[in-house]
Amino acid sequence: MVQENIFEKNILIVYHYSPKNYSLLLNTIQRYKNKAKKILVISFDTPLHERKNIVETINSLREIKLDHIIFELNEINSPFFILLKRSKCYYCKSIRYSLLRRIFGEKIEIIDLEYPSEKHEDVFKAARENNIILLEGDTVCKYCSLRKV
Repeated sequence: MVQENIFEKNILIVYHYSPKNYSLLLNTIQRYKNKAKKILVISFDTPLHERKNIVETINSLREIKLDHIIFELNEINSPFFILLKRSKCYYCKSIRYSLLRRIFGEKIEIIDLEYPSEKHEDVFKAARENNIILLEGDTVCKYCSLRKV
C-alpha cells in the first residue's frame, strides 16, 4: 500500500462518461480545485459498462487535461455477482471502493459521480462503509436494475 500522507489533501473522482456526468465532473472540479493539491480521475473498465463509454471517458478527460487511471474489473465472473440478485449494486460498489481505499488510503477524499438518480440503499451502504462522497450522476451499468433509460 502507498503511504497515506502522499494522498492527503488530494481528491479522487470516480467518473464514467455520460453527458450528465461530464457536466457534474466539471462542476466538481470547480468546487474542489482550491481545496485539493491534485485531482485524479478514476474509471473502471468492466463488462458492466459499454466499451464505447470508456473511449468517450478518455477523450473527454484528455480535452480538459486531467490525470486519469483506468482499472480493469470483471465482476460478472464472480460467484457473488451471480448469487447476490438483490445486492449486485452493493457488491460492485464495495469492490470498487475497497480497491480504491487499499491503493490510495483512508485520507484521500473520494467522490463518486456514478451514483444513479434513483435512491438505492445498497449504494448508500457501500459508500458509508468506505467513506465515499456520492454525487448524483448517471449510472452506466448494463446489468443494474437502476439503469437510466
